Amino acid sequence: MEAHSEVLSKVFTWGSNIYGALGILNNDELNEDDDGDMCAYLPQCVPELMHQDVVQLATTEHRNLAVTRSGNVWAWGHAPCGVLGLGRDHQRQQRRLSIQVPHDDEDEDAVMSYFFQATPIIVEGLQGHAIAQVACGHRHSLALTKGHGCVLAWGSARHGVLGHGDLTGLPHEDQDDSAVFQPTPSIVPGTDKYEVLQVACGYSHNLVVTRTGDVLAWGSAKYGVLGLVDRAGLPSWGSSHGCDAYQPKPTVDGLVHELLPGQTTLTDDQLYRPTPTLVPALQPHIIAQVSCGSCHNLAVTSHGDVYAWGRAYCGVLGSEDRAGLSSDEKTASTDWTAHRSQYQPNPTLLAGLHGHHVVQASCGEYHNLAVTQNGTVLAWGSASYGMLGVGEVSGLPHEGIDESDVYQPNPVIVPGLSCVKSAVVSVASGTSHSVAVLLPRYIAPETSFEEDIAQGMMHDPTFADVEFVVSDADEGGAPVSVMAHKAMLCARSEYFRRQLTGSLREAGAGSASVRIEVVDIPSWAFQIVLHWIYTDKLPVIDHSTAPAKLIAVLRASDKLQLLKLKALVQIQLAEHLCASNAAEVWHCAHNANAQELEASAFMYILTHFGVLRSNPAFQEVCMANPELASMLLTNMTSPEETLLQKRKKLA
Repeated sequence: MEAHSEVLSKVFTWGSNIYGALGILNNDELNEDDDGDMCAYLPQCVPELMHQDVVQLATTEHRNLAVTRSGNVWAWGHAPCGVLGLGRDHQRQQRRLSIQVPHDDEDEDAVMSYFFQATPIIVEGLQGHAIAQVACGHRHSLALTKGHGCVLAWGSARHGVLGHGDLTGLPHEDQDDSAVFQPTPSIVPGTDKYEVLQVACGYSHNLVVTRTGDVLAWGSAKYGVLGLVDRAGLPSWGSSHGCDAYQPKPTVDGLVHELLPGQTTLTDDQLYRPTPTLVPALQPHIIAQVSCGSCHNLAVTSHGDVYAWGRAYCGVLGSEDRAGLSSDEKTASTDWTAHRSQYQPNPTLLAGLHGHHVVQASCGEYHNLAVTQNGTVLAWGSASYGMLGVGEVSGLPHEGIDESDVYQPNPVIVPGLSCVKSAVVSVASGTSHSVAVLLPRYIAPETSFEEDIAQGMMHDPTFADVEFVVSDADEGGAPVSVMAHKAMLCARSEYFRRQLTGSLREAGAGSASVRIEVVDIPSWAFQIVLHWIYTDKLPVIDHSTAPAKLIAVLRASDKLQLLKLKALVQIQLAEHLCASNAAEVWHCAHNANAQELEASAFMYILTHFGVLRSNPAFQEVCMANPELASMLLTNMTSPEETLLQKRKKLA
């Protein structure tokens, strides 16, 4: 086997370097903006991560987490309340950035200094675990392990986001004796009895998806984000106290409130749930994926439906009708403020996406994106800054008296991404921007001189000296005669050279033509193979039938030992992977020993397992291939591993 160097991923960052968010210590590589802050106007490679092979990133305001292929986690950026998980005694970068922070009740400014980690550093508290995924909240973080799917949390303990109410012995921030936090990752109690497949963080709440398709929620109960449908009139988040301290006091309904220093009267706006609890309204459904915004959530079912709940601001719940929604009575002193504080605590079917078969959804702060099975992207919510990607926004409704705050309450297709040449595979929503990952679809080139010659030779039997008799018994038709040329076949295929040498020996040296029978290959697939032999290209294949035809050509190329054709077909089939064919593609690739395609199909199945597991064709393939089922069970939370690594584990 030829030696080759391993290809590792690289991480690039750009924008503001406040609190070391870019992970670049050398200011010579950065620029200074008008305010004197360091920033990068162009993407810069993060040196510490160049050889770590990062496979997943999570980011929030001024801080980042990165997961490597080996399961380690690196952290850098803003470091208040232990959010980087580096431990209480860790000697963080001896650099401080002073910022002006106004008092809660005074107009004068007070200076506070926050520590930050200027370059990526490994989170030692997670090194005993192989991490598959991380997520960032406002001042807390979650990590999910491979295998069993254990959840760990660290950072600020506010609102019970760490999953427990016992704060005994926890440290506090230097500037504030009441800012309690967990400096090192610890297991979230109650999640260890589930096999968690995905974690997601909101501003101060969390959601996780289990292997059984259930959703657990905990943290702040503001705007109904925990989906507590059994409690009528659940209040919204009210006044902000700017303090992370609390002493847990249980209430009669199982929620907990924060009692601030010097506070004697309970207020509903401080309610939260510190223990992971099933979201009851979602239990009738098998949930495949969740996404958290600051104050709202989306959940995608295995059938491709989407449920939304939480704050209804700017139409993020997918409906303009807000009649009957709850609102925060303490701040809703006017129609305008009441409109802004309405929320839906009950996960509700998003009607505008029903029938689109969504495979992934992403929450921004005030807008959302969804990807369908066929690669279409839909957007809804705030239309500010062009983040919906729909162009003209005139005529859209706006929030209250602010006519500039226009929004789209119903999901609409993002036109700029509807392209024949590419398909969207993933999306992400930011505070005021959107991101999509696209893979190119194969577009057959226009006919060339070589193709014209090939078509003339293949369809003109005058000078042909080889006749293939292709049996179409499986297709229900009579054998088909296909003519070809010895010189071309021998030059392009060692397999045909051996076949023709044997046939000529049997027929005699003076024989002008050879007749060869072909079985187990449809005639149309064999003609595609010949087209490649003559032109080194595949013919134009209709997009709707391409996967099925390419699967047949892959089988043929394997049978005829055409390795170059086999490699080309693997690339094109990987570009056509979708929920309806992933199982069949994996099965074909597995039988044809097409390892690259087998790995791609397995990764697709692993990523979209929540959607696929209810597909009858997928279930049939799993029943017929115990190895696939075993690999899925073993590696459900480790999609970044290669297929060869998976096989070694199974062995």
